Amino acid sequence: MTRFNTQLVHGLPVGDNNTGAVNPPIYNSTTYAFEKVDAMPRYDYARSGNPTRDFLEQQIAQLEQGTRGFAFASGLAAIHAVLSIFKPGDRIIVGDNIYGGSYSQLNEFFTRWGVVVESVNTQDIAALEAAVKGDRANGIAPAQAVYFETLTNPLLKVNDVRAISTVAHRFGALSIVDNTFVTPYLQKPLALGADVVIHSATKYLAGHSDVNAGLVVVSGEDLASRVYFAQNRLGGVLAPAECDAVRRGIQTLALRMDRQQENANAIARYLLVHPLVKAVHYPGLPGAGDQRLAAKGLKGSVAC
Repeated sequence: MTRFNTQLVHGLPVGDNNTGAVNPPIYNSTTYAFEKVDAMPRYDYARSGNPTRDFLEQQIAQLEQGTRGFAFASGLAAIHAVLSIFKPGDRIIVGDNIYGGSYSQLNEFFTRWGVVVESVNTQDIAALEAAVKGDRANGIAPAQAVYFETLTNPLLKVNDVRAISTVAHRFGALSIVDNTFVTPYLQKPLALGADVVIHSATKYLAGHSDVNAGLVVVSGEDLASRVYFAQNRLGGVLAPAECDAVRRGIQTLALRMDRQQENANAIARYLLVHPLVKAVHYPGLPGAGDQRLAAKGLKGSVAC
């Protein structure tokens, strides 16, 4: 098997290539010619598919070891598409320390559309199990999904992906994980039992503060079909130039994450003994409450 660092740079063939180019081209076309109406080609309209976007989607699916990847115009657009597979009356159990934008989307939009959103401390596995299980005696059916972050934004609480996914599956729920702060370099949630992985690629994957992007990777063809339908019909796809910018950023992910971890550790240790600092939230510190979980589930410490 190709090692992860090699996959970042050489993981996928460039494709049909008569030029010898080592990087895939940027296809800016929004429409595609075809010869027969009854034999549609792979590409017909850019919202439905684009070769440059395909390359990035295959790249992130390979890195996260999933069935299929999807690229969106932002992290929140990616989250919206995933959550759109649920219907009114469905229950989603949500980590109580998630990113504010995700919290707002769930509680200000999806609740308005009839989805039931309940917050719970996902580090408390017993409390999580009770929430997912529901209470049939009082008309509360088991939840359809658990939504959480591998490393929460902004307080950097560490979640046990395997334990949470096990609880979710016990009651027939999906395990949906935002892996933005960790990236597949430090942890691959699908390999630990998660069903869906989401990234705000704007941050560590793209890495250069010059592109907004969101990525999703799913396990299984059924989920892939449902998320693709949402991506295509909601329309928040990532444009070709931005897809290529994320692809380029991913090539240096390992180098950047190693240095960012080194820098973050140095900053955290400096702040820990600074007289004007009351608290430092960083699971890589010795004695930090989340250090055991971080050591158990993550390669290295964390970069942020």
